Amino acid sequence: MEILLFVNDNILIKESIENYLDSVGFKVDSCLDGLEALDKFNKNTYDLILMDNNLPSMSGYNLVRSIREKDLRIPILVFCSVEYDKEKLTPHVQGIFDQNIDEEELAEKIREEINKNKKLS
Repeated sequence: MEILLFVNDNILIKESIENYLDSVGFKVDSCLDGLEALDKFNKNTYDLILMDNNLPSMSGYNLVRSIREKDLRIPILVFCSVEYDKEKLTPHVQGIFDQNIDEEELAEKIREEINKNKKLS
């Protein structure tokens, strides 16, 4: 079973997406802010990180940079709607989505990125 780190400070969105991903076979470890996400990332092993860009305590961009300092290969998918932030994030992540992405499409993209990463191992 693939293990995801999911970071989103909107509790309703977090619970909705977490429940859906769990229902389609992913194990989801979630948190509400960037510092907690970085702490979890440093202590655990994940197959993919799914995160919001607009986070309390640490911006999504800074979280991605901190993760990339330790791991260049883990797939990272980001929810982001600000064009300027998308431009900064694009070179460092495998996908950027709007918050209202179809859940099935999101699950498929997660599987695709995890499989790509496994093939590189």
